[in-house]
Amino acid sequence: MSRLRHLALLATLTCLGAGTTRAETIEEALAGISLKPTRTLYWRAGYTTLKPNNHNKDVKEVGPRVVQYGDEFTPGLDPQYAQALQLLSNGIRADHPDAYAGQGLGIPDGLSVKARRTSGFTVTMGHYLSDDHKWAVEAYVLGQPFQIAAYGTGRIGGQGSDGVDLGRVITTKALGPIAYLKYTAGHADAWLRPSIGVGGYYIAFFDTRASRTLEDYSGGDTRVHIKNAYGPASFIGADLKMPEGWTLNATLGYLWLKTEATSTTQTDPAKIAVSPALTQSAKDLGPNTLTAIQIINGTTFNTANLVPAITAQLASARTPPGQTPTLGSYTRSIVTQLNPWLLTVSIGRDF
Repeated sequence: MSRLRHLALLATLTCLGAGTTRAETIEEALAGISLKPTRTLYWRAGYTTLKPNNHNKDVKEVGPRVVQYGDEFTPGLDPQYAQALQLLSNGIRADHPDAYAGQGLGIPDGLSVKARRTSGFTVTMGHYLSDDHKWAVEAYVLGQPFQIAAYGTGRIGGQGSDGVDLGRVITTKALGPIAYLKYTAGHADAWLRPSIGVGGYYIAFFDTRASRTLEDYSGGDTRVHIKNAYGPASFIGADLKMPEGWTLNATLGYLWLKTEATSTTQTDPAKIAVSPALTQSAKDLGPNTLTAIQIINGTTFNTANLVPAITAQLASARTPPGQTPTLGSYTRSIVTQLNPWLLTVSIGRDF
């Protein structure tokens, strides 16, 4: 009996020892497991540069010209100035015998603009779509408005025998979201990971203004409006792992950006009279029109310069009594294919 008790006690101690060993083994196994929190979001803050490619068309008149064929028949016009305008109409008709109606002097051909490079601070946010951090959606969510300046090219950029250099003609601000889906190659912990992506943008233009040189050339107070733009975009980039969980990123993008700018000028007779636009547009119409305007402005036969007096008389005849004389409001437009490159260098981390 005593022997049976000793055997039972030994079995009990053996079981207790085995349980202790098993418990210690589980604790050691758990201690060897490193659990990392799942990080599905990331942010980047950096500096972005936009470089337009400027595939722009020429400026076009929208509607009638400032001074046009048949203005000599304007009611209330002084006869001596009507005779000068008749000379101009005769020249237009001689140059365009089959299409003289609606022809006239205003904004000439060969005018365009070119936007220059601009930069600003930006912040992007991203969301990983897979646990291996290969697929993600990223968007530019914050940033200072891009300050964009456009300069005259062609005949308002000093080009050609009768070109004038207006310098900066338009300033505007641009801001809007840019988002894209991207694929990043390599392991999530790799020190260098290239990426490629496709997406789109919506850009709003605001606080757009004409320069003083453009207003003088156009002939008066000018308001400019640029249509907001949207379209596709493509991106390539690379992430460089840094200490303490930080990531350095470089992204190069291309935006297919097409928009239209429209300017409206309230034409001052005194300003348009001295603008080179009248002589340039007369040259475009043909040699007879150019000769007529040269006679009127006094560069031929030593005649007096009648252009300021004619524009003043024409403005008085067109304006209702009691109002400031004006030749009217005239609109011009230009289609711009900016297609800018976008380069962002940023730093950030996952969270």
